[in-house]
Amino acid sequence: MIARMRALRATREDAPTKLSEDAPGESAVEQRFAAGQRVRAVPYGEGVVRQSRVVAGRELLDIDFPDAGLIAVDAVRGLVRLSEPEPAAPDDEA
Repeated sequence: MIARMRALRATREDAPTKLSEDAPGESAVEQRFAAGQRVRAVPYGEGVVRQSRVVAGRELLDIDFPDAGLIAVDAVRGLVRLSEPEPAAPDDEA
């Protein structure tokens, strides 16, 4: 039974979804990312957001990764998070 449930889940996740641009005001999804932000996405690592848009109720990002190039990532399924800013170097002048 568990194997059947896993297979059903995999089928649902792999099924193509109709991706049409949402009309303004229809989207219930709030964009969390903006162009130029540094993000970390599993499994690709760190990259820079080039474009963020809402399509069919999902936030889709075009992210430029140093090793993988430009990849379109679903912000929810790709586990995308903002990168932590690098800590500022302490001033040695006293």
